[in-house]
Amino acid sequence: MARRAVLRAGAVTAGVIGAATVSSGPARAGESGTASVQSQWRWCNRCQCLFFGGGTTTAWCIVGGGHDYGGSSNYIVTHTSGAGQVGWRWCNRCYSLWYAGSASDGRCHNGGTHLRTTTDYRVAYGTAPSGEQPGWRWCNKCYCLAYSGNGAGYCPAGGGHNFSGSGTYYLPYG
Repeated sequence: MARRAVLRAGAVTAGVIGAATVSSGPARAGESGTASVQSQWRWCNRCQCLFFGGGTTTAWCIVGGGHDYGGSSNYIVTHTSGAGQVGWRWCNRCYSLWYAGSASDGRCHNGGTHLRTTTDYRVAYGTAPSGEQPGWRWCNKCYCLAYSGNGAGYCPAGGGHNFSGSGTYYLPYG
């Protein structure tokens, strides 16, 4: 088996195991019950996308090599229930959080389209409450959630991310 195939298979396995690690946390103010949350989401300082960094690999960044989370906070994403826009998914090839609520599967950093996973993540939008980071946007080319505060980054669909048509999303971090 080729070295790249072995590395890719290991990355997928680690990502599936890492993404399955979730904890139940308290609901945000104004919500009833509890919301399921997952930490260890990171910002890649090269492509600007949000990706799951809790596995044994950082998957693949369009710039080359693994995502680089130097300078990133530990972001928290809600899933299964809770506030926020539904339809966000984790791609188990590039580890990015991408919007799957449309007919397109976007463009994966690892080539081709994102793979749809079953977990429904939710991302809040509008005015960010205190302690949560605003400035996240949906790229209408690759469908990833990317940070817009540092410019357009690098999009797997070519050039920089295109945020036209996107609202302002925010994420809790710690």
